[in-house]
Amino acid sequence: MKPLLALVFLASFFLSLIIGPVRIPPSAVAGFFLGFLPGFPKPAVVYWDIIYYLRLPRVILALLVGASLAMGGVVVQAMFRNPMAEPYVIGLSSGAALGASLASTLSLYFLGPYTMQIMAFAFALLSTFLVYALARALGPSSVIGTSSGVLLLSGIAVSLLFGSLSSFVIYVNASQRPEVIFWLLGSLADAEWQEIPFVFAVVTICAFALYAFRRDLDALSLGDEDALYVGVNVKNVKVALMSITALMVATVVSVSGLIGFVGLMIPHMTRMSLGSAHRVLLPFSAIMGGIFLLLCDDLARTAMAPLEIPIGIITAFVGVPFFFFILKKRGYGE
Repeated sequence: MKPLLALVFLASFFLSLIIGPVRIPPSAVAGFFLGFLPGFPKPAVVYWDIIYYLRLPRVILALLVGASLAMGGVVVQAMFRNPMAEPYVIGLSSGAALGASLASTLSLYFLGPYTMQIMAFAFALLSTFLVYALARALGPSSVIGTSSGVLLLSGIAVSLLFGSLSSFVIYVNASQRPEVIFWLLGSLADAEWQEIPFVFAVVTICAFALYAFRRDLDALSLGDEDALYVGVNVKNVKVALMSITALMVATVVSVSGLIGFVGLMIPHMTRMSLGSAHRVLLPFSAIMGGIFLLLCDDLARTAMAPLEIPIGIITAFVGVPFFFFILKKRGYGE
């Protein structure tokens, strides 16, 4: 399975550089990378420009966004012990989208070039705190936390609230409405090299931080009581995990917009293929999430070329049937 996944990753990476409105020969793609070595010629300038300025940053960003959303799904499913949980559903993504859309439509630059990312993180954290506050007010709680089912329902409510607020922000700022609407539907069309170092740094740091909690996630997936019994400080660990996840998700949402269902589907696929131990689940979900979003972006670029489909629409087309598959598998409809 693992060597096969590596081959799929490499094939997807090169395929994404080849296909598009302008098809690039595989030899030109190979020549692009070999051209950085002494003694190897570079491909034609037109091919080199398309790969370097348009496709390569987009491919890298798709891998980072897909990996982040998949890891976020792993974390929230373990914390809530619910297979339907993911950053999009529990309000993290919609909170980040509201912060980013406010920064964009109001042209806020008071925090420099990273104002959008910081606003997205702040509102993602706000959505998290609202979810916990609602859950504690509406549902049963104990010294170790709040009912996971109530947390999930509160997350859905907060997600809908923040989504409506984002729509209101767009409605009252008509001049930027088409651009922001396309962004909220999810898109990697504006990927640029200048975004990648910051996104890469945040995602990498957060990924290692989450991996450091792999044993705590194993314990939390068994239940809060069991985690407390084996020595996990449930409240503190959950706060840390949600903060790290909020930072990671907010960062990628600020550059990609809202992309749902990646964090729902990929953890399940990885779990079915490689087991539920988080030392395996986290890194391989990241790889599979990156591959999945990369292929979805390929479809977004080519299915109706020269028009481009927002990638969030494609992930929803795939994700909704998967959602009902999980419901049926777990017997919710019986």
